Amino acid sequence: MRNRIAAVLVAVLCLSCRSLDHRREDQLARVAKDWCLTIRASQVLPVYPLTEDLQVGDVFLVSSPLEEEVKLLERDGFLPLENVIARIQPTGWQQFYNGSYSVEETSVLPRQWQFPAPPPASAPLTAWSSAPGAAFPSYTFQVKQGVGATLAIPIQSVPVGLSLLATGDAYGTVNISSASTYGLPVIVMSPQVEEWAIENREFLQQFAPKRVTDNDGRVKDKQHYVRTVHRVYVAGGVNVSLISNTSRGGRVDAGASKPIALFDAGSTTEAVNAAANYASMLSSLSQSVASATPGASVTLASASSRGVAMNETFPRPLVIGYLAFDRAIDEGGVLGPPLPTHARVTGRSVPDVTTVYAPDPNTAKIRAWIDADAGNRQKLRDWLQANADSAGVAEFLNGDSYRQLRAKAVISLGIQ
Repeated sequence: MRNRIAAVLVAVLCLSCRSLDHRREDQLARVAKDWCLTIRASQVLPVYPLTEDLQVGDVFLVSSPLEEEVKLLERDGFLPLENVIARIQPTGWQQFYNGSYSVEETSVLPRQWQFPAPPPASAPLTAWSSAPGAAFPSYTFQVKQGVGATLAIPIQSVPVGLSLLATGDAYGTVNISSASTYGLPVIVMSPQVEEWAIENREFLQQFAPKRVTDNDGRVKDKQHYVRTVHRVYVAGGVNVSLISNTSRGGRVDAGASKPIALFDAGSTTEAVNAAANYASMLSSLSQSVASATPGASVTLASASSRGVAMNETFPRPLVIGYLAFDRAIDEGGVLGPPLPTHARVTGRSVPDVTTVYAPDPNTAKIRAWIDADAGNRQKLRDWLQANADSAGVAEFLNGDSYRQLRAKAVISLGIQ
């Protein structure tokens, strides 16, 4: 009998622990998703966790079916960035930005903002302030006692603030600060992706559509895509404010101690120098935070017995969101027309933003001429710059609207 009771107790304890673990996981996922939904509210695909190593021209192989990606986006709030297959170095920056934001013909973005030359002598050590600005809505969250949900927020100042308040039950607001963006239009990027695809056709051929049988015995067409980032959004830091829930909603703490006694009002004599004492106290606490959290740059903007406000800056701005377009990999490794990723996975109508592809006999002539001599591609680029503004080689070779220009190029360049 005792053994049976012990077994039942062990089973109950195990179920209770499992229930707590699941509840904690659910709340962690909820906080992470809330963060991502804030970014998505601006019609931007979120990056989670935050990263610096994502830039315009990054190409990913997407193997998940559309319905699976929709589920991922709705469940987690973001699309995983995996299976990177290339990093294209885009051209066309100077023409798109027309010389603004320190962008010149020889500019390499975002390197010139990430690692300016010569490097600054003092902080900030980057030149992102020269890039186009951006702004995002505030993000609010709530942390419940004992859940530890702050681990799902990709910033360090939240657990720091909770530690200062000596609470795990708080309401918080996050404002993304020092945000910047840069990018190129799809119509400029897509021909460059096409040119990359032509050079890597053998690699892409292995991802052509094929029929597969799923676990339920249903036959489906498996379609792969290349996803290309054409705009990114970075943030230089965040401003975080935390208010202990013991001071919200008219709640009363009868006999409760105040977490941070330094924030309480002193005597009348001390009040004369209150501003100086307050500034000194904030500076002292900021130094304590810096020594306790190596690598984090968190300073206190204000503090009281029930709330704190902090400014957290990143050593270099981190990518928090992006825009991309997808192109289906068809038979022979040929790419289909570009479809905006955000519109595609959210089921919205997709506008026609691309050239109609219709190669002709002159396409084959020019391509053979390019393959015959490595220097001919540059000759064609120079000729296009003089005759077709910003038309890329791939767009020129395949675009229906360039038929007459291709005929002219064959004659002008003496292509047989």
